[in-house]
Amino acid sequence: MLNPLICASCGEPNDRARPDCGNCGTSLGPVNVNLLSDTYFAEGLEQRYRAIRADKEPEHLRVLEAFEQAVSSRAVAVINMDMKLLLQLVQNKDAYLPYQRAVEEGKRYKAAFLNDQHRVVVESAIYGFSGREIVYAALSLDEKGLKSYGNTTLVLKTASIKNRTSLFERNTYALFKDWVQAGWTVAGQYIPTGFGCAWNQRTQLAVIKCAKDLNISAEEVIFAKLMLSSAEERSEDEFIELHVYKSIGIQAIEKVNFEEAASLNTFEALQRDILKDLLQEKGIIVS
Repeated sequence: MLNPLICASCGEPNDRARPDCGNCGTSLGPVNVNLLSDTYFAEGLEQRYRAIRADKEPEHLRVLEAFEQAVSSRAVAVINMDMKLLLQLVQNKDAYLPYQRAVEEGKRYKAAFLNDQHRVVVESAIYGFSGREIVYAALSLDEKGLKSYGNTTLVLKTASIKNRTSLFERNTYALFKDWVQAGWTVAGQYIPTGFGCAWNQRTQLAVIKCAKDLNISAEEVIFAKLMLSSAEERSEDEFIELHVYKSIGIQAIEKVNFEEAASLNTFEALQRDILKDLLQEKGIIVS
């Protein structure tokens, strides 16, 4: 049983999955963060983190601490998409919406049935009804993202997303399968603890994910690659998955990194140049 969420306005205890207070209607904040901030999840993650550190020698602990410091000071949220989609969003002044809401509003096509089914089931299993409010991103140490989703990388302003973002050790599609194979029955049960967290535990989650590769000789130059590795196939990507509540507006973008110009045809290069101008007009850094 998760702890109730106390309304800051009237003091009424609420279920943590409620978006607003049942007594006075005051917003209770992002449901995903409220759920993952509960002690059930926070303590589960802390236990895994302590277990990793428990048997490490001082030299190894120094490497882990250097990695944590890098994550704490430099890690940013990134989203990859194709240039055509970003141009459409900027020109139409649209927000980047969660999958289910985008389908409902006619702004994207429904995925093939099995993909659509899996996506909706996973989102609902983690967050219930509020799973339809999740935009996916990844945590990056070098502003590089998952090219399997597109060669244009959006770097988000941390201040705009940190209070509405929950994180998971891996792609939640893969985690869902692992949990089920381990005996989790989904219906009527919270997701297993120790695999996800709120933003304030991101360094611990990163250590849990990467500790096996952070040996005594590990140098800072490899930290970014250990935390996010992009492959040709999405199923082979390795990263910390971010769940951002509601939507991503253009104003939440700090920087856009484009693919190398040499790989673009003439039309794509023209699109890129138009998009660069539009982004720079909005004060967004272009690289």
